[in-house]
Amino acid sequence: DNTGTEYTYILLDTTGPEITINNPQQDEVLGFTLFLRTTIVDDLDNVSYAWFVIYNETWNFTDNLSAPDFDYDWDSFGVAADDNYTFQVYANDTLGNVATNAINFTLDTTVPAIDILYPSEGDVINSDFNLSIVIQSKFNLTVSYYNITNSSGYLFATNINTSINDTLFYWTD
Repeated sequence: DNTGTEYTYILLDTTGPEITINNPQQDEVLGFTLFLRTTIVDDLDNVSYAWFVIYNETWNFTDNLSAPDFDYDWDSFGVAADDNYTFQVYANDTLGNVATNAINFTLDTTVPAIDILYPSEGDVINSDFNLSIVIQSKFNLTVSYYNITNSSGYLFATNINTSINDTLFYWTD
């Protein structure tokens, strides 16, 4: 009797690649250039193709992400308006399984308004004076600093605040 058994094991892959968005962070406020950083891996197959879309209700931008880094530096200057956006990444493996991941961010390319209340331009002052400056932004400010330099180029005073977290800030030194 010539009977036998043969087995073939088949691994069924129905899962798309794993997408991690490293930058930007969820709900982050960003300026002109966005450094889009992603990690895309597939444990069972190769990542075949990856792309992203940046969009809101009235605008969108799509481009490809290239292996091995799947990173993209996007210059928003003159392209997109200050608003809330979604950064959505798509990837598929060589078997056609597609995955997606997304985060939301705010684009803020508006320069904060700075109003120097005192001293006024043209004032002649000595080394003992008060400084009064108001800074206002559409979104929360995070850092402000100033330097006071005399006409000879000597740095007379400097100050920094790294914990503002408000849309309005006053220097009253």
